[in-house]
Amino acid sequence: LALEHAVTRSLAAADNASAGLRAVIQAFCVSEGWECGRYSRADDACGVLKYYAGWAQPDPQVEAFFVSRCEQAFARGEGLAGKVWESGTPLWSTDVVNDGRGLNSGLVERTGMHGALVFPVFAENTTIGVLSFNCRAVRVPDERMLQAAHAIGSQIGQFLRRKEGDEALHRFRAAMDLSADAILLVDRATMRYVDVNRTACEQLGYTREELLALAPCDVTHITREDQERFYDELIAGCGDAGFTRDVRYRRDGSEIPVDTYRRVIPT
Repeated sequence: LALEHAVTRSLAAADNASAGLRAVIQAFCVSEGWECGRYSRADDACGVLKYYAGWAQPDPQVEAFFVSRCEQAFARGEGLAGKVWESGTPLWSTDVVNDGRGLNSGLVERTGMHGALVFPVFAENTTIGVLSFNCRAVRVPDERMLQAAHAIGSQIGQFLRRKEGDEALHRFRAAMDLSADAILLVDRATMRYVDVNRTACEQLGYTREELLALAPCDVTHITREDQERFYDELIAGCGDAGFTRDVRYRRDGSEIPVDTYRRVIPT
C-alpha cells in the first residue's frame, strides 16, 4: 500500500508523462531495492517495444546495463519484456543469467545483473507498455510485489492515457490558435461554445472565458430554435455544410460580416 501511495503521489506531481514515469520508476527502485528500471512503450505500427523513460543508480556497472537495454527494441515474445507484452502478465526472474526466457548476453554477466521483475502497463484491458526492473542480487519472487505490480500497471496506464489526452488537446489548441480564421466549437447538447480560438476572440472582442459562457444565438441574429434545427440536419447529413454569409455581433454591439463554414466533429 505504501508503494502504491508513493506511485500515486509521483504521478500527481508530474508535469508530463516522461517525468511521471521516471519518478515512479525511481520510487519503485528505492522502495523495493531494484537498481534500475525502464518503461518501454508499445509501438504497434512497428511491432516492437521502444524505450521511453527510466532511472538507474549512479553506478558504472548499473548504468552500462541500463544504457544497453534502453537502446534495444523488443518484439512480441522476445525476451522477458516481449513475453510480458505478449501475455499481459508479470514475470519474475530470480537470475536472468540462467533464465532461458530472457535475452542473455555478455553484458548481463559483465555487469552482474541477476534479478528481474517485468510487468505490463495497461489501459482499457490492452497492454500499452512494459516496466522492467533489474538488480545485481539473485531475488526470490515476492507475491506481494507481484500483486502490487498489477495495481501499479493500471495506475500508470490511466495516467498515460490522461496525459496523452491532455497533450493531444494542447496540440489541437495550439493549431487552432495559429489559424487566421475564427474557429468556434459548439456542443449541440447544451448549445454552448465549448472552445474558441484566439482569432475568434479578437474578431468579436471577447475574452475566451466570456465566449465560453455564451451560446451561438448570443452573437448572431439566428434564433436558438433555428440553430438547433440546422445543427440537427447537419448531424443527420441533410444540412448544407457549405459557406454562408452571416453577421456576428461584437461585444461592443457592432456588427461584423463573416463567411461561415460549418462541419460536424464526431465525439
